[in-house]
Amino acid sequence: MSPKSNKRTDEYGGSRENRIRIVLEIYNGIREVVPSETGFIVGIKMNSVEFENEGLSVEEAAWMCQEFERAGFDFIELSGGNFENPGLDSCKSLPTKNREGYFSEFARQIKPYIPHTIVFITGGFRTVPGMIAAIKSGFADGIGLSRPAAAEPDVARKMLKLNIQSATQNAIDDTRMQIMAAATQLVQAGKWNSAKSHQEATYGLMDTSNKRETDHFITEFLKHFEQIGKEIAEGKIVNIAFDLPILV
Repeated sequence: MSPKSNKRTDEYGGSRENRIRIVLEIYNGIREVVPSETGFIVGIKMNSVEFENEGLSVEEAAWMCQEFERAGFDFIELSGGNFENPGLDSCKSLPTKNREGYFSEFARQIKPYIPHTIVFITGGFRTVPGMIAAIKSGFADGIGLSRPAAAEPDVARKMLKLNIQSATQNAIDDTRMQIMAAATQLVQAGKWNSAKSHQEATYGLMDTSNKRETDHFITEFLKHFEQIGKEIAEGKIVNIAFDLPILV
C-alpha cells in the first residue's frame, strides 16, 4: 500500500486505487466464504503515516481507510512507520502522554473519516491510564498491544482482572532491537505446550525488563544477524527471529 515500496507497474501498483486492490480482493474473497452475517470479524492493521520521502501520508491513509470502511471491514488498527524508520523519533515533538500512543495525532486526523468503523490504535501503550486517555479522547475505540503482549501474553488479563496498571518496562532502548526481542519471545513461546504456558504465561520467555537478559540477547542477536546477513547476500530466505536459550 506504500508508494515507497510498491513500484509495480501492473494493476496492483502506481495509483492509490491500485495499491489497495489486493487488500480489497482478499477481503471480498474471505466474505465469499464467511459472510458478515456469520459474525466472523475481518479487520486490517495498517499505517497511519510513514516518515519517509515517498512514504504513505496521513491524507492517503485516511482515503484508504474510507475505502476499507465502504468495503465493510469490521475494524481498522492504526500503526505507523516502517522498519527503516519506525517513526518514534519523528513523534518526539508530538504531544503524547509518557511517550505512549506514538501515532495518536495521526489517528485523531483519520478517525473522522471512518465514523462507522471500530478504530484501534497501537504504538507505545504500556499503562492503563494512557490507554484510557486515548479512548476518552475519541480517536480510538480500543488499544492494540504488541511488544508488551509478546513479553507478557497475559498482560490484558492482568490489567482487566488484577488491576495491574502497567506492563513491565523494557530494558532495551533501541526500538528495532525491541521488535527483534519480541519476535524472539514469540519463537520461545511456540516451544512450550499449553500445560506449561497455562501455569505461567511468561514461562520460557526472555525477561525484557531484566538488563542482564537483554544484554545477553543483544550480544547473541548481533552474532545471529551477522550470519543471516551473509545468507541474505547469497540470496537465501532467512528468519530474522531466533531461539535464544534462557539464562540461568
